[in-house]
Amino acid sequence: MFRYYLHKLFVFSLSMVLALSIVVLSFSVLAIGLFHSDAYVESRLNENSGLIIESINKELEKTAEKLSLDKEMFVSTVTQDNIGIVTKEVAHNFIFGYNTSFANSTELYTAVVHSINNYIAENGTKMSDDEISRTASLAVDSVNEALSSHDTLSVRAFTFVRSRAMMVIITVSALMIIACVIALDFLNNGRHRKYNYIGMGIATAGAVNISATTVISVKKLFDNYRFCSFEAYDRAVKSCFELLFNILAVIGVILFIAGVIMLFKNYRYFYERKQAYLLTHSVNENKTSDYMEDYYTKNVRTHIPGEEFEKDIKKIDFEKD
Repeated sequence: MFRYYLHKLFVFSLSMVLALSIVVLSFSVLAIGLFHSDAYVESRLNENSGLIIESINKELEKTAEKLSLDKEMFVSTVTQDNIGIVTKEVAHNFIFGYNTSFANSTELYTAVVHSINNYIAENGTKMSDDEISRTASLAVDSVNEALSSHDTLSVRAFTFVRSRAMMVIITVSALMIIACVIALDFLNNGRHRKYNYIGMGIATAGAVNISATTVISVKKLFDNYRFCSFEAYDRAVKSCFELLFNILAVIGVILFIAGVIMLFKNYRYFYERKQAYLLTHSVNENKTSDYMEDYYTKNVRTHIPGEEFEKDIKKIDFEKD
């Protein structure tokens, strides 16, 4: 009896280890897929491009006032048309952990020159090439002053995702999943019963994913934590995590449904097997009963009342005196 319960406890523990491994693997793979994507991080930054442009414009206005430049022209150098150059560079720096600096950005410089030339053409202003070049350089310096930050270097989430430790976690989780499935198959002697524990592990993993994302959303945990000192960067990183956990919740729902379906199918398999056994047993019992009834009908004589008395009379031997 003790060995039976010990076996059950061990098998249940393997099912929970399977669930934990699935949770860790799903989160890790998703985090690497998203936090290693320039396009994904850039899209989160573009959501806050208005705040980034606002910060740039404040610095441009300060420079224009300080150097007595045309404020309207100076502020128009960085707009929604070319902010993608900025967000693309910042996203790249977040992923690879570089400091953000636009001091030597030829791409941004070219975009600013293009904006100044458009302003000149639209307003009929005359500027020499040297003045345009000098103004563009001042604008790039102002952008650098507004956005230059160590924030892109210090966000631990990006650092950890690209670390060797993350690869170890993914590898160990994948191996644990394989090991748990093999162990459950072995401990159940390859029987169909193993799917009960595998299905329970998958459903539990889905429930954990859903529960974790729900708690984070309800408690608003990210609102109480600051990733970056620069507001636009902080919001972008929080948005990265929020979308990650939203996708994780969807994965959790899929895992939960898949686990429940596996459990239901396994239950149905055993139910149908039991019903087939009961039906076979009932048929065999009926056949046995019919056979025995037929046997007694054919081989046992029907009792005739008074038959014993008649036999006794026939056996009397009358002796002669």
